[in-house]
Amino acid sequence: MKCKRCRAQVPDEVDICPYCNEDLSSLRELLKSFYEEEVFVSEEEKSAKSSEQGEVPVINPLINKEEEILEKEKLIEKLAQPEEEKEEVKRPVSLKVSKPAGFWLRLMAFAIDDAIIFFAFIIFVVIGMIAVEMMPGEIREIPLLRLLGIILPALCPLGCLLAISYFTFFHLVWGQTIGKMIFGLRVAQTDGRPLSTGRALLRAVAYFVSAFPLGLGFLWVGFSSKKRSWHDWIAGTVVQKE
Repeated sequence: MKCKRCRAQVPDEVDICPYCNEDLSSLRELLKSFYEEEVFVSEEEKSAKSSEQGEVPVINPLINKEEEILEKEKLIEKLAQPEEEKEEVKRPVSLKVSKPAGFWLRLMAFAIDDAIIFFAFIIFVVIGMIAVEMMPGEIREIPLLRLLGIILPALCPLGCLLAISYFTFFHLVWGQTIGKMIFGLRVAQTDGRPLSTGRALLRAVAYFVSAFPLGLGFLWVGFSSKKRSWHDWIAGTVVQKE
C-alpha cells in the first residue's frame, strides 16, 4: 500500500510509515475489508457489474449448444415442408383486377389514338411530298394524285412501325395511351400487374390480327363476357376502368 502523506510504497502489514511516521492502521483496516468484500461477490453480481461497465459477459457454452440445436430443428422442418406449401409461400400476391372496360369506351379511346397516329403519319407524307418536289427533272411534273399513289405505299411500313411504337411505349410506361387517359382506362395483365416490355410489344403487334378480318377482333369486346378483344387474349391482358 501507499502512504497517504508521503505517497511512499510500504508493506501492507505495517501500522506506521517508516519514512514520515504517519499512522497507517486505519488505511490498512480499510484495505483489508475491501479485499474481503471482493472475494465474496457472487457470480451474478460480477456479471451484472461487467454489463454495466461495458464488458462482454461470459456466455454459458451449454446455452449456445441449445440454441444451435433449435436452429437445426427449424431448418429440418423447413426442408421437410411439402413442395406445394413451398410454392404457395413463394407465389406473388396478385393485384386486384377492377371492372373491365366496355366496347364503346374502348372504341372512343382507340379513335383518339388512331387520330394521333394518323396526324403523325400525315406529317411524314407532307415531308415526303416536299422532298419529291425538290428533286430535279421530270419528277416535279408528276400530278398530285399520282404522287400520293407513289408516296403512300412507300410510307405504309413506316405507318405500321409508328403505330406499334406508339402503343408499345404508352402501354409499357404508363399502362394507358392518350385516348385511354382521357376516358380513364388502363391496360394490365389478367392478374392486375403492369405490362412487361415483351407483353406490351406483343399486344401492339396483335392489333393487326384483330383488324385483319374486317375488325372482328375489336368487335369481339362487345360479344365477350370478359370484355376482351383478340389482341387481349393473345397478349394475356385486360382493359380496366380506373
